[in-house]
Amino acid sequence: FIRSEVIVPIGLSKYMVLGLFMEYILLVISVILIVLTLLQGGKSDGASGAITGSSKMNIFAKTKERGSELIISRLTLVMGILFFFVALLVKYF
Repeated sequence: FIRSEVIVPIGLSKYMVLGLFMEYILLVISVILIVLTLLQGGKSDGASGAITGSSKMNIFAKTKERGSELIISRLTLVMGILFFFVALLVKYF
């Protein structure tokens, strides 16, 4: 029959293995979050427009994201929340 136990090297407890696994998951989430953040398009003229008072820049204007921008924005939000919770789990394992 099949055993459902995890084989752990000598000197490592199951909690240490779980902690290492969670750190790897956190690393993967971090890289994905960085890539998603870099893929997002700019929504303003930048800092120079804010300082000089550019008339085209209105930070309170509602701009609708559509298509791939909407998907990337939502994925970034989900990955940010996931990053926060996995970071808390890593802290306690």
